Amino acid sequence: LHAPLVLVQIAGMVAGAIFGRERWLEWMAFRVEPGSWGFLLRPWAFVTHVLIQPVSPWFILQMLWLWQWGKILEENFGRGFLLRLYGVLTLALPAVLVVLSVLPGSGGYQLANPGLVHFPLFLAVAMLMPDAQWLFGWPFKYWAAALSAIFLLMYLAERDLVNALLAVTAGVLTYVLMRRAGMVSRLEG
Repeated sequence: LHAPLVLVQIAGMVAGAIFGRERWLEWMAFRVEPGSWGFLLRPWAFVTHVLIQPVSPWFILQMLWLWQWGKILEENFGRGFLLRLYGVLTLALPAVLVVLSVLPGSGGYQLANPGLVHFPLFLAVAMLMPDAQWLFGWPFKYWAAALSAIFLLMYLAERDLVNALLAVTAGVLTYVLMRRAGMVSRLEG
């Protein structure tokens, strides 16, 4: 399953380049406005928001990591687990925005950040093998903590509390799914 995920992401990036970023966002991003149920007219956006990739050299690195993390998770838990994790993350984040949109004083929200779904795959690998060495000999658990902190600080510095909440939600969902798979106890050791 990790290979098709990468191929679909590549297709999404190429399509975004062909159609233009603004047009691609308009069609594929998940958007919700307060007091409006218009998002129901675009049900595909609950899934397609993960296909909005910027044309960037970083895209290659992100796809290599998506391949690697997906492969590790598939080898250890099977395709069903990877599909469940990716699917839950993909569908839960728009659901959080829908809940936020009905709160008093809420604004409109747009979800077009595939990193919110892809980074938790790295967190899942860090939960699976926290003491395994990665870049510069640092264990995965330190990288997971450092990168999670940087992403949260980045969102907070931009005063983007919605994406900060979505990132925390994705991390908690990953933890819950890993715990249900029986692997979180390694983190606690």
